[in-house]
Amino acid sequence: MAFYKPRKYTLNRKPIIIYADDSIQDWDDFTMNFCCREVKRVFLNNSSISTLPADYYIAIVWSYEGNTCIDLWRYYALNEWNSGPLSKVYVFCEGRPYDKMGDCSGNEQIMLGREEEYRRECGEDGFDKFLETRPELPAYLVKA
Repeated sequence: MAFYKPRKYTLNRKPIIIYADDSIQDWDDFTMNFCCREVKRVFLNNSSISTLPADYYIAIVWSYEGNTCIDLWRYYALNEWNSGPLSKVYVFCEGRPYDKMGDCSGNEQIMLGREEEYRRECGEDGFDKFLETRPELPAYLVKA
């Protein structure tokens, strides 16, 4: 799994950083619009997620056996812990909860770790910068 260049999307005034892995073919503006629609479908089909506290989300869009899947990470309590925000992952396939495999891959864990390192580097007053720019990932995690 390698990731295409991520994009920021906003839904219900909540920022969502969207990564697509290389199982999603031909990353372009059309594909980004597709990924945004899929993320929106997850929120529409699972409205209880929107009622839970969240400072931001990271969504990883991927394909499994021809189905569109999303790992949706919800980050909350951003400033309440010295160790960083709390997070919860939800896995979806075709817009519905999916529990037939693990929560994420090792490459996804590395990417999420880089995101958290970058959030910390931006500092308490740099949350907007964090949302607008992405951290540099190791070459093996980047799909051109």
